[in-house]
Amino acid sequence: MVGNRHVLVAERDRGLHHRFNRVAAVAPERVHVQVAADVGARHERGQSAEAGRGNLLGAVATAVLVFATEEHWRAGGHVGTAALAIAQSKAVIAFVPAMISGILANVLVCLAVWLCHSARSTADKILAIVPPITAFVAAGFEHSVANMYLIPSGLLIKYGAEEAFWAFAGVQPEAYLALTVTGFIANLLQIRSGIARLLER
Repeated sequence: MVGNRHVLVAERDRGLHHRFNRVAAVAPERVHVQVAADVGARHERGQSAEAGRGNLLGAVATAVLVFATEEHWRAGGHVGTAALAIAQSKAVIAFVPAMISGILANVLVCLAVWLCHSARSTADKILAIVPPITAFVAAGFEHSVANMYLIPSGLLIKYGAEEAFWAFAGVQPEAYLALTVTGFIANLLQIRSGIARLLER
């Protein structure tokens, strides 16, 4: 039985190899383009994953540094409570609204990139990206990299702020039960997977 299985596998591989060579002989340019496209797609996915890890590390590190400055105490604790409210609202958003919001945010980000490429000087580039970026921030659209900072900022305040802050701000951690690490991970997966599926199509 084992020997027969090996024979069948070998025959299958020879058949696949023969069909590939036949296609390559008929349309070598098409085969070359397809192979190049496959290699390019794998390289692009690898770069995207590496960029995602770098963005996550940098965003969380920035959130830690900002928390260490005790910015959440400012304005009678309102800066901290605002950060908590924003983080919680993003951690509980449902899949479909998160995906659509992420797509809209990336439309505006792509517009900013195109405008930047069309500009000539550094001043032109800076001025060109301000309107679309301001629009997506003001609209509250979901952006995975922005949320890599915003949600950890809220988590740091929720789990790291001392009792004096909660008394000073007039709120309690129990008011932010939905703000969790699980919600943070779910938010990132919803936005990034939704946009990835859209781009694959």
